[in-house]
Amino acid sequence: FGGVKDNPTSVVCRALADFARSGRRPQGVDPAVVAEFEAAGVRLQGFQCLEVSAKAVNETVPSIISGLAADADVRGACAVVHMGVSAQAKQLYLECRGHNVADFRIPDVQGWQPKGKPIVDGAAQQIYTTLSLPEILGELHDRGVECSISTDPGRYVCNYIFYTSLHAAEPVGVPVLFVHLPLFEAMSEAAQVTAMITIATAIARQ
Repeated sequence: FGGVKDNPTSVVCRALADFARSGRRPQGVDPAVVAEFEAAGVRLQGFQCLEVSAKAVNETVPSIISGLAADADVRGACAVVHMGVSAQAKQLYLECRGHNVADFRIPDVQGWQPKGKPIVDGAAQQIYTTLSLPEILGELHDRGVECSISTDPGRYVCNYIFYTSLHAAEPVGVPVLFVHLPLFEAMSEAAQVTAMITIATAIARQ
């Protein structure tokens, strides 16, 4: 979709799901990364791949947040991490904020193409993640992952899902992060899977 034939987020999501189910170390991931993950007591769950549409976001994201907030076993000890692809990126980006505007350069898969419309009427113009991104960035750099903190997730569906999630999570205190992944031509699958496991470990340490 949008000129991207093989979306890295789907591949990485499947690798993480297999890792969570089987416990087997993903191919190419340093055993030390997995050992740190296991020592942190992290549990991965979810792995939903949404279609690229605002409709899918609106139908799915609020229930994810409310489900976590209502689950006594994870309340106060969970976070939501979204992934999206940036075909122009040469490294991984940790998005620090979502913007309350939908300004789609092309229609989403449902054919919707808003121009400058608020995502949530009357809500804040921007919402920042409550996670400490410098700490996460430091751990990624320690693992040799090329990455930066970004202030601009665009105004397409990536920003739409991030802002929607941040807005829904704010009242219940669930941290939310959006990670932009590059194409595999710029960063290998193993490096991207390593990055996501490292991010989960870093979040658990906060």
